[in-house]
Amino acid sequence: MTTVLYTMDGCSSCQYIRNFLQQQSIQFTEKNIFHHKEYLLELQQLINDITLPILHLDDKVLIGKDILKMFPTTLESF
Repeated sequence: MTTVLYTMDGCSSCQYIRNFLQQQSIQFTEKNIFHHKEYLLELQQLINDITLPILHLDDKVLIGKDILKMFPTTLESF
């Protein structure tokens, strides 16, 4: 399973989702679009927009709080 989290500096929602994934021991690769222009272009191709945070989980693309809905059993402990 490939899990990629698109983020950028100064994004509090990105920080929240990053912390959530780490606390749940979910392995992911973080791609910061602020520091790497190629990640921004990748994100635009993926969703044709710039909205953060984005979790690309295999063939699924989850935006913002929809990421938390993907892990409903873990939300109670977060």
